[in-house]
Amino acid sequence: MLPLVEQDVIDGVPVLRSTGVAGRHAAALMFRVGQFDEALPVRGITHAVEHLTFGGHHEAHYEFNAGVDGWYTRYLVESGDPADIAAYLRAVCEGLAADHGAILDRERRILRTEAASRGGAGMLGSCLVERYGARGPGVLNYPELGLERLTWADVAAWRARWFTAGNAVLWIAGDRPDGLRLPLPDGPARPAPAAVPLPATRPAYLTGAKGGLAAGLVADRSFPPHAAQDVLKRRLTQALRHDRGLTYDVGLGVQEIDPDHLHTWLTADVLPEQVPMAAHVLLSTFETLATAGAQEAELADYRRRIQERYESPAGPVALLDHQARAVLNGRPRRSAAESIRLAAEVTSADLAKATQSLWDSMLVAAPYDVPAIQGRMGRAPSFSARAITGGKVHKPVAGDSPTLTVSDQGVTFTRAPGEHVTVDYADAAALLSFNDGKRSLIGGDGFTIVLDPAQWKNGAAVVSTVTARIPEGLVLPLDRPGPATPAPQPAAGQPGKSGSASQPAAATRKDRLLRIVTGQTFLVACLGVLLVGGVVWASVSGSQGSAPLGLVAAVLVGRLIARNFRRRRRR
Repeated sequence: MLPLVEQDVIDGVPVLRSTGVAGRHAAALMFRVGQFDEALPVRGITHAVEHLTFGGHHEAHYEFNAGVDGWYTRYLVESGDPADIAAYLRAVCEGLAADHGAILDRERRILRTEAASRGGAGMLGSCLVERYGARGPGVLNYPELGLERLTWADVAAWRARWFTAGNAVLWIAGDRPDGLRLPLPDGPARPAPAAVPLPATRPAYLTGAKGGLAAGLVADRSFPPHAAQDVLKRRLTQALRHDRGLTYDVGLGVQEIDPDHLHTWLTADVLPEQVPMAAHVLLSTFETLATAGAQEAELADYRRRIQERYESPAGPVALLDHQARAVLNGRPRRSAAESIRLAAEVTSADLAKATQSLWDSMLVAAPYDVPAIQGRMGRAPSFSARAITGGKVHKPVAGDSPTLTVSDQGVTFTRAPGEHVTVDYADAAALLSFNDGKRSLIGGDGFTIVLDPAQWKNGAAVVSTVTARIPEGLVLPLDRPGPATPAPQPAAGQPGKSGSASQPAAATRKDRLLRIVTGQTFLVACLGVLLVGGVVWASVSGSQGSAPLGLVAAVLVGRLIARNFRRRRRR
C-alpha cells in the first residue's frame, strides 16, 4: 500500500503526518537553513546552533539526534511512545530559545574536535568549488572557520533569523502526540535560492583524486535524469566490477543543490595502474547510454524499484521528508502515486537525452592525466581568466618573479606570463588573518591568494593595503600561523585554486560515499533520507566529506541505521 500524507498546522508550523512502523513513532522538526546559507567567515554557525540546542539535554530513554546538511537542519526523534515525541520537540523549542552563551566556548571546541576527526570534502569539495566558487554549495570545500571566532551574539542573531515557525515544518511517521506544541518565534519562510554556477566550459576534468575516479554531475529533479543515473550505476557496476574486476564498488551520492537541481557524485575505487582502463569504461558507458538509451528491461526494473521502495516500511519516511522540503521551499507536495506515474512515463529516448545533459555538466576527478579523459574534454582552469591592470607591481624579496599586482580593484598574483590568480575586492568571499601576519584572500570564484609579508619587498605595507580594502565583516582573525609559502607551483587542476600556496584548509579526506547499514533504529534511518530526483533515495557507498552533502535513504525493514556523509553523534 502506498503511503498517504495528511497536513495540519500547529502554532504556525506546517505538520505532515503519515503511518509509521507498527509500534514505533518518529518525527523530524526541519528548518530551511544549512551550510549553503553560510558565508565563509561564519562557516559552521548553523552546526553551532544545532549543537547548542541540546546544551542541557544530553541523555534520554528514547532515540534522538540532529544534523545539518546543505540547505536543511533536522531534529529527529524515535520512540515507542508518542508522548516522547512531544517531550523531545518541546525540549528542542526550549533549547532554541535559551541563552547558551556560557557554554559556547566549550561547544566550539567540541565541534572543532569533531571536524578534525571527520576530515574534509576531498575532491568532492574541489569539484563543488570549481563549479560554484566559495559560496553556496562551494562552501563544502572549506572547514568550519567560524567556529574559531563566533560569539554568542553571532549565534543568537543567526538563530533568530532562521529558526522560526515560518521557516519550519514538522513531519511525523506514526501517531500524533496529544498536547503537541511548537512554541517557536514568528518569522518568514526563507526558501532556498537557486545555486548559480560559475561560467565555465563543461565537461572538464581535474587531477589530484585519491583512490580512484569520480564524476560530479548536475541535473534537474525530473525523472529522466534520475532513471539515467540508476541505469548508469548498474551498468558501471557490471562493467567495472563483474566483467573486468577493476573496482570494488561504484558509488552514487546525491545532494540537493537547490530546490530544482541535484548534484550527483559518481565514484569508482580503482588501483592507480587501472585508472586509464576504468576511465575509458566509465566514459564509454556514458556515451553509449546517451546515444542508444536504455533497454526496456532496464526501464521496467527501474519502475519496479520505485514502486517497491514506496511500498516498503521506509516509504512513509521518504515521502514525508521529500514533502517537507517542498513545503519549506514553497513548492507543491508530490504524492507517492504521482511519483510512480511520472517514473513510469520515462522512455528510452528521454533517458538518452538526460544522459547527454549529465555529460554536458560533468566534472571528472582523476588521480593524474589520462588520455581517455583528455581526448574527450579539457582541463578545468588552473588560473584566473584575467589579471588586474593599472595597479602597482610588487616584486619578491629575492628575484623578479613571481609578482603581485595591487590596485584599487583587486589583487593579481602572477607566477609566469599568462598564469594569473586574481581576486577582486568586490568579489571577496573572506580574508583570513593569521597571527603571524599572513593573510589568505579568498575570491568568490574560489581562487585564493596567500599574502606573506616576508615574501615581498615592503611586504607589511602591501598586506596592510589589501586588508584595508576588505569589508570588516569578511575579515576573520585566526589565532594560528598562516599556510606555508613554498616556491610557486602550477595549480595543475589540483584541489583548491590558489596563488603562492594551497587553498587554506581545503579538504583532503578521501572521497568515498555513504554505506547503508541495516540493524539499529528507525530514527537513524529517518536521518538518512534523501529522495533522488525528488522521488526516492539513491544507493551509495562509503562516507563523504565534511558535512554533509545531503542525506540518502535506504530500504528499511523494521528498524535500521544509515551512516550519512555528515558527522553523526549519539547524545
